[in-house]
Amino acid sequence: MSGLFLAGGLVYLLSYIYYDHVESKLREGELRKLTTFLQVAGIAAGAGISSVILHNAISALFGFEESVFFVSAVILSLGAIAVGLIGSLVIYVKGLLRKYLPETSE
Repeated sequence: MSGLFLAGGLVYLLSYIYYDHVESKLREGELRKLTTFLQVAGIAAGAGISSVILHNAISALFGFEESVFFVSAVILSLGAIAVGLIGSLVIYVKGLLRKYLPETSE
């Protein structure tokens, strides 16, 4: 879990740098994809936290372990966070490389 928080901080830092260096090199479609990937990561983080809270609340109130919220918190939410972070990093690096490596037309 700490690795995902570290990756989230890295995406936040790179997104902050993005507005100074890369913004003009991303096309309209890539900018939309970047926004979508970041939204997926944010929504999945919120859903994961909510699932953990619901799992613990149901376990405390009813005295039995249920697996629905646990699976959604551990597997689904972490997978969606990973997809969002990796996708946004790929788009960011792609725009960064486009800025610093000139395209050659032969």
